[in-house]
Amino acid sequence: MLPTVSSLVDEVAVARAELAGLVADLSDEEGAMTPTPEEWSASEVLEHLVWAEMGGLNSMMVALDSWRRGDPVWKEANPVRDEDIETIIRNTWRTKEKAPESAEPKWGGPLAYWVSVHRSCQRVVEDVAGRIREDELDDVVFPHFLSGPLTLRQRLGFLRYHMQHHAPQIEVIRRHLGR
Repeated sequence: MLPTVSSLVDEVAVARAELAGLVADLSDEEGAMTPTPEEWSASEVLEHLVWAEMGGLNSMMVALDSWRRGDPVWKEANPVRDEDIETIIRNTWRTKEKAPESAEPKWGGPLAYWVSVHRSCQRVVEDVAGRIREDELDDVVFPHFLSGPLTLRQRLGFLRYHMQHHAPQIEVIRRHLGR
């Protein structure tokens, strides 16, 4: 059985809480540390997740509005319509992808700030998801910059996946800090 809007939102909330748990005991100073110069800090990971999530949620709203006006953003057949987000990502991403510029950390700032903003994103997820009818989950599409056309169901799944995808980076930082 396919996940409902409500269950997808719940999965996002769980992933968000798990990620918050990984950084809960880190100070702002520790949140700014990186294991290597090429890697992001915990603060930068959270900032990235915020920008990516806001971009994805905006894309969902644009797609939904366009769909309801009768002018869908994605007009072609969707070859991955029935695939789960893990399968799509496995088939479209390389091992270490580069984030789009719009989702790269750019503001900086203390970990506590990005934890707070990241937490507040859940309310936006709930609001956007509350506007989606179950019958729109698999028909409304907005393309992802790497993965191509994604349905609203897949995009909600991506929000959860993306946090889980970055959790190991935080775990590496924690080990580097001796935590």
